[in-house]
Amino acid sequence: MALVHKYTLVCDEIRREDNGKFIVIGLYTPGITFPQFPAQLVKLIFFSCFEPTTTGTWDLDFRLTHLATGAIAGPTGRVHLEVPVLGGFAYVPIQIPNVNFQMPGDYAFVLTGGNFDGVTVQIPVTQPPAFPVH
Repeated sequence: MALVHKYTLVCDEIRREDNGKFIVIGLYTPGITFPQFPAQLVKLIFFSCFEPTTTGTWDLDFRLTHLATGAIAGPTGRVHLEVPVLGGFAYVPIQIPNVNFQMPGDYAFVLTGGNFDGVTVQIPVTQPPAFPVH
């Protein structure tokens, strides 16, 4: 396996500072809650960390879908990852704009590509219970 997936963070924003540190803003743990559906986010960031076991380049396709229905929740796309030397980790921030959650349920962020086993990150998207009005 040329890329070993370590983790994926789901958040509203990620920034890289001049000193190399990342700032994560609006981290979703363990999932996302909306007061009503359908619901939309202007963007959602998936920040994946990999440990490469070989040098090379990868084109990784991504998508975000509702697990039960297969409905696509936002634009699909492709990112390019290049690992010129070994040592350390490779970080892949993926921004998906205009994410539309049509219904609550489990959603899957999926990364696939050549010479790569693929990654699926499950994100629960829920609606809080309605409280009776007295």
